[in-house]
Amino acid sequence: MLLPELLRSVTAAEDSGPDIGKLIGQFAQYAIVGVVVVMLMVGYIVPKYVMSNLTADRDSWRLAFERERDAHDLTRQQLAKAEERGDVATEQAKTLIRLLEDLGHRPELPRSAWRCGSSPDSRRRLPRRRPRRGPPRSPSSRPRPGCTRPRPD
Repeated sequence: MLLPELLRSVTAAEDSGPDIGKLIGQFAQYAIVGVVVVMLMVGYIVPKYVMSNLTADRDSWRLAFERERDAHDLTRQQLAKAEERGDVATEQAKTLIRLLEDLGHRPELPRSAWRCGSSPDSRRRLPRRRPRRGPPRSPSSRPRPGCTRPRPD
């Protein structure tokens, strides 16, 4: 007779208190879903369509960068060739001028080839400029550098 009373008391105790196993199971189910939603919102997890768009965008920018780099390399090569040609032309001109001066010819250059104040004769003809006092002039009213007056020594 004790046995039926014991069984009743055990069943009554089970019905009266919360089932811990059931609570942990429900919490685990909803916690996993909640963690995934939070990670999506924060940006740790991204959907496949977003990742494919990002990858395509990255590839297009990389291709544009490589094309631009190749274009700059080509420009640098062309500039190096042009500089080499210019150096050769400058050396040829210097050699020709030295040869003409050794033969007794003084090269006469047009007025525009000399910067104002840099030719030997222009220093005697133009008086030395006094420093200007007062407020500075606007850029439009300033003379072009090296073309109107000699530079003071």
